[in-house]
Amino acid sequence: MKESSEQSVNELVDHLFRHKAGQMVAVLTRIFGFKNIDLIEDAIQEALIKALKKWSFNGIPKNQTAWLIQVAKNKILDEFRRDKKIDPASEIEFEILDRVSNKTIEDKIKYPNEMKEDLLCMMFAT
Repeated sequence: MKESSEQSVNELVDHLFRHKAGQMVAVLTRIFGFKNIDLIEDAIQEALIKALKKWSFNGIPKNQTAWLIQVAKNKILDEFRRDKKIDPASEIEFEILDRVSNKTIEDKIKYPNEMKEDLLCMMFAT
């Protein structure tokens, strides 16, 4: 029975990687900015690996994409703290922390020309 559970988790994580990774990158890029795209992609990969390990034992969460985004977001914040990338004098970094700490990120868009559709925004990124 456990092997069947592990196989279903593996298939689900594979499906999420193929169909939701772009959306997750877009959401986290909106939060952390394009300059951190490499860190974002690494964090999403690590979140997928963590899902493979945890979901087999703890069960699959209701909203898998949100779980993965949250795990990746926590990883990125840990990297910022470890590398001391957050400069207390930087208003932009405070903006990032403010957005991340708020549970309804979609309601926190503060720039008048900012697109609300994350994937669409990624398509026009240069």
